Parts: sequence; C-alpha cells; structure tokens
Amino acid sequence: MSVLERDESLKQLRDALSSVAAGAGSIAVVAGEAGIGKTQLVRVFTDTIRDDARVLSGACDDLITPPAFGPWLDIARDVGGALGEALDSGDNPSAVLRAIVDEAAQGPAPNVIVIEDVHWADDATFDSLRYLSRRIADLPSLVIITYRPDDLSADHPLLGLLGQLHGPAFHRITLEPLTEQAVAELAADSDVDPAELHRVTGGNPFFIREVLASNDVGVPPTVRDVVLARLRPLTSEARDVITLVAVSPGGLEDALVAGLTGNDVDAISEAEAHGILEGSEGRIRFHNELARRAVEAAMTNAQGRDINRRVLDTLREVDADGARLLHHAVAAGDVDVLVANAPEEARQCSAAGAHRQAAAWYEKVLDHEEKLQPAERAQVLHEYAVELHRLNRLEEAGRAAAASVTTWEEVGDATGLGRAIIELARNQHFLGDSEAAHESTERAVAVLEEGGQDEALASAYSSLAALHVWRHRMIEALPWGEKASRLAATIDRPDILSHALNYLGVAKVLSGDESGFDDLADAVSTADRIGHAEFHARAANNLATALFSRLRYVEGVATLEAAVDKAADAELLSLEYNMRALLGQGLLMLGRWDEAEAELRPLVERATDDLLSAPSFGYLGRLLMRKGLAEGDELIDRGLAVTGVDDSLLRYGAIAAAAIERAWLAADVDEVGRLRSKFMTIANAADSLDWVGTTALYATRAGLQVAIPDPCPPSFLYGIQGDWEQAAAAWADVGDPYERAIEFILGGQEPQAREGLQILQELGAARTLKWAHGHLDPAD
Repeated sequence: MSVLERDESLKQLRDALSSVAAGAGSIAVVAGEAGIGKTQLVRVFTDTIRDDARVLSGACDDLITPPAFGPWLDIARDVGGALGEALDSGDNPSAVLRAIVDEAAQGPAPNVIVIEDVHWADDATFDSLRYLSRRIADLPSLVIITYRPDDLSADHPLLGLLGQLHGPAFHRITLEPLTEQAVAELAADSDVDPAELHRVTGGNPFFIREVLASNDVGVPPTVRDVVLARLRPLTSEARDVITLVAVSPGGLEDALVAGLTGNDVDAISEAEAHGILEGSEGRIRFHNELARRAVEAAMTNAQGRDINRRVLDTLREVDADGARLLHHAVAAGDVDVLVANAPEEARQCSAAGAHRQAAAWYEKVLDHEEKLQPAERAQVLHEYAVELHRLNRLEEAGRAAAASVTTWEEVGDATGLGRAIIELARNQHFLGDSEAAHESTERAVAVLEEGGQDEALASAYSSLAALHVWRHRMIEALPWGEKASRLAATIDRPDILSHALNYLGVAKVLSGDESGFDDLADAVSTADRIGHAEFHARAANNLATALFSRLRYVEGVATLEAAVDKAADAELLSLEYNMRALLGQGLLMLGRWDEAEAELRPLVERATDDLLSAPSFGYLGRLLMRKGLAEGDELIDRGLAVTGVDDSLLRYGAIAAAAIERAWLAADVDEVGRLRSKFMTIANAADSLDWVGTTALYATRAGLQVAIPDPCPPSFLYGIQGDWEQAAAAWADVGDPYERAIEFILGGQEPQAREGLQILQELGAARTLKWAHGHLDPAD
C-alpha cells in the first residue's frame, strides 16, 4: 500500500530519530482512526532505518482482558535477557520496569521501540510507558506509540498518559484521511469512480484498498461487505483458515494454524496470497484489524463458539498464556475453564500492577459464583474488594468486602474472616463511616486472636493502629502499633512490619515523641527494600505528613518528590492522589505557588468525591483565595460543605486553615471564632501542630483570646505572643515567605513592612495585599 500524503509524518519521525542520535531520547505518538495507515506509516519508517537503528516491536491486542505487559512480552520474545527473565518471574513489576529502561538504554545505535494500538493496553503497560516517559530524555531511544482517538472513553487511562507527554522530548503526529487527489491516483488503474470512492470511504486508506481489491465498481456501502465479498472466491479450506485467525486478536502462531488445519499449506498460502492474511515473525494475522473484526462479526453465535472452542482446545494443549486462553474460553462459553483459570490470571495481573484487568477477571468469575466452592467464593470476593479499592471504586469495594465477610462466616475460617473484616473496615473508613470501621477492626482482632494465623493477626493489629491514626487518636494507636511491629518481626514479615512501623511512627510523632521519625524512616526503607510499592507510598506519605506537622516542609517536600513517581508507576491511584495533594500543601507553604497549583489543579479537576477530595480543595482554595480569585472561595465552600461527616482532622485541617484565614482577611471575627470552635472539637493541641497552630495564630490575629497550644512551634508561639520580629525569623527558618511577610506587616515598621509588601507582590497574593495596605494605612 502506498503512503501517499504521509511525507510530513515520516519527516517528523525522522527528526525525532535524529534527536535521539544527537543524545536526546524522545517519544512519538501517532494517532488516527482505524484503517488510516498508522501501522503502514510505522512500517515504512522502520524499514528505512533498520541499518542504522535497532528496531523492537510489540502490540496490544483486542483481547477481552489483555495480559499484563502485553507488548513487552512480544519484545521479550526477540531480545530475551533480563527483560524476558523479569517478565517470566511475574511477581515483581518494578524489576520489569527497570529491565525495560535497561533495554531502552542499549547502545551505541539508537533504539526504535514501537508499541502499537495502545488504546488496548493493560494497566501494567500504561505503567511502563509512564515510567519510560519520565526517563526518555536520557535514553538513546525513540519510542513510537500508536492509538485510535475514537476508541478512548472519557476515563480511559491513556488520556492520563497523554496528558503527561509534553515538552521537547514528545512529538504528536495525527494522520488525516487522504485527499480526493490521492484517492484518484490510487484508483487510476481501476474502473471505480474516484470521486465516489473518496466520498464513500472518507479517504480512509484501508477502505480504499479493500474496495479496489474487490473490483466492485458499485462500491459496497460498508467495509464488512467489502471484506466478505473478497472471501467468496476462496476455497472453503482457505476460508476456514481465515475464520480461525479472525477469532484470534493478534493472530495465531504458524504452528497452531498448522495444527488446526491439518497442516493445509495450500489453504494458508491461498489466504495470504489473496491479501487478507499475512505471515510475519512466526505468526499469521490479518492485514488489518478492521478486516478481522468484519469477518468475526459475520459469524453466527454458534459458528463463533465452535471456532473459539477449536482454538481453545489447541491452546490448552500447548499451555498458552492465561489471557489468550481465557479470551477464547469466554467466547466459546466454557464457564468451567473460565472459573478454573481466571482467579489465577487475576492474581498475576494484580502482581504486575494491572489492577483494572485483575478486577475485570474477578467480575467474570463472580458472574458464575455458583460454580465456586464457598471458600473459593469468599477468597475471590476478598481479592476483588482489594482491587476495587486500589482503583478508587470505594462503594463497590465496600459491597464486595461485605459479601466476602458474609461468605467467610459461612465457611467458618477465622483467618479468612479476619482479613475480610479488615478490608471492609478500610472501605468503611474511606467512605466516611469511621465508627463502623473502628467496630469492624476491633471485631477482626477478636476473631483472629481466638483462632487466626499470626500474620493475619499482625495485620489486624496494624490496621487498628492505622484506624486510630486516621481518627487522630494517637495515644490509642500506640499499643496496637507496638503489638503489630513486635509480632511482624517475630514471624519475619517485613511487609507487615513496614505497615506497623508506619502508623506507630505517626502516632509517636503526633503525640510528642520525636523517635517516631526513626520508625517512619524504617517503614519507608523496609518497604523499598522488599519492593512493596503500596507500603512504600503509604510510609512516605505519612512521613511527609509527620514532617509537615512539625513545619518541616523542606524535608517533607523532598520525601514526597522522591516517592510520588513510584506510586504513579504502580498505579496506586488513591495514594498518588493523597501524596500529590500533600505535595501541593508543602509547595504552597514554601512559597512555590506555581508548582503548588500545577500539582493541585489536576486533582481538583478530576475529583469525583468531595469528601475524599477535601484536602486538595483546602490547599488550592487557600492559594487562590490569597490571590483574590473567586474560584478559591468556591473551593473552600465546597470543602466546608462536607466537613463534619467524620472526625478526621487529617481530612479537614486544610479546609479549617483556609476558611479561618479567609474570615480573618475579611475582618469577620465572629466567623473566625465559630470556625475555630467547630474544628477544635476534633483536635487537641498535642496532635497536628501545623493545623492546631494555624487556627490558634489566626484567631489571635483576629483579636480573640486563645490558649497557646502545648507544645507550640516558635513561629506560632511568637506570633500568638505578638512578637513579630521573632515570629518573622522563625517563619524564615521554616521557609514560609507568606507568613513571614504577614508578620512584617503586622509589625508595621520600616523597612520590614516594605519587604513584606514586596513578598506578597511577588507571590501574587492580591487579597492579602489589599489587607496589608489597609492595615498599614487605614485611611486607604
């Protein structure tokens, strides 16, 4: 097929490769509708550069649920080595990501890595592309990604990836339909009217090719008609080969086709010679995916089931990978194969970080839960709840966890029941019912102490410690954290130990014991050592929270910046969201307002639950309110609307601080007092010193008499006492220019007051500047 009108696109790819040769890796994203010629463009390009570059190719297939790291499995078949070993291990996605980067770092010749049809990619593949994109500038590789924009739903994960690909290392290429002139050139040797051909096909190269190959002067109205018309002259044996390949997205290996057809070489050759199938790299596939779909769609239900059954039986004989096997089992209606194999495939997807795929397989199994034994059903429900929580589908996760609890009760297994109750409690908390979560966790502890396994009991102890921390009950958390860490160390479970040290450390710090920072650092390093991405993210998040509680914003921001990408790579959506919100807070306090807004605005824009998103509303609302923007007030009000649902100061501290500061700027003393009374009912002076101190400081600035928190950081203490010079110096030590500027202005002395105005001007704090001018010159 010609690549008419693709010269500019080819030039863009060559320019991207030239930048790689010059030492700057890049990613090229090729977009276009089905049949527009993305694959043909990439093939022409790679054919012209094979002598000068190393070309690696993989594709995502339209399977019911794709395998984890699908296109990298294709590439590993060619390169083997560390990438193949990492993929074969199946239980360490971090090792796979490192191996992918190592492969892209091979030199000296440039690498061209092609990943086709990314709209069908699994979660682990998206993780790998995000991971690679953050490192591509330093790698001698051009990564080419192809996808169909019209196949993307509003919440498709590819949209999030594309949103991150900006800057000189990234190139966007969109293929447009061919013009009428190009169509006329292609149709020059046929009897087809080129104007009518262009009108009917819309300039789509695949449609044009199929019409011209069919020699149908009348131009059939649909691609399905065109493709089926081309099958009619073929022998029944050749059509049999075509239907076998049609039910197999990504094609079938030569040996499988030979086995399925009795090694009918003539039939296979006929299908290839007719231009419908093509053989390459040991596999037979359709020349174009649209043609495959057309043939598959033309089958009756009975035909489809029969053909998929034939392929399924052959795949079972050769021990094919789970995703392919299950794809054909579903299509063949073989529930027994589905139920027997899908749970393990889901677990493998989960281990690889492909949580959407894992949840999808659990859903398919649970459609036939009557086929499961009670203990199997309880375990599948539990694992399904875990995956849903990771995907931030919390209400569904809660329902699955509750069903798992009920089923484990019927089974009578204490360990299974205890674990299920813990998962239920986790979802109850995140859905705002902390009281129910507390009752559930205490029940889990009682069940497991009576007859559960030690590892489950250690997890229950640690979960109860975590729950007390989430409810800001640090003293109550301490004994449970101690119990959990001792038991986890005794049974040599570093994962549970990391979780326990995490919440023990937070509880210590927020109850006044600074040794908790050592526990938190140990929690981070332990999780990192064993490659536990989730516990690493949790510990880093909590270490930063503890550092912020002591106004150690520089250290907290550094902790988050070092860890947040790992959470993103592992697609830990809820944790990544929390970490980025916290990072936004730290950047705000350090006066890095543009960076803070860049972190917080995407969180607010994609917020689906105001309760869970309250911290990001508070941080961004406070920033924009200081700038005098109405959007800031709207976000603060949105956060205030959900406060009081539970007793989490960790959730509402940001809203409290933003609302009280706003009331102070408006000189609304009554509102300052009302808000402080409301929020101080869910905190005490020994807990989060940043939020408690902030509300006390702004209440004092409003003219209210408040008790000084004990302990109280110097920046708050001096401000509450009215010692503006010492307070300004303390805020300089903290690194917060905004609060330092306010103390300068409150002092009202030159040249400090002028410096305070200059700081506010540079920050863009228009509303605060208006207050400052009024304070310094009441006549204004």
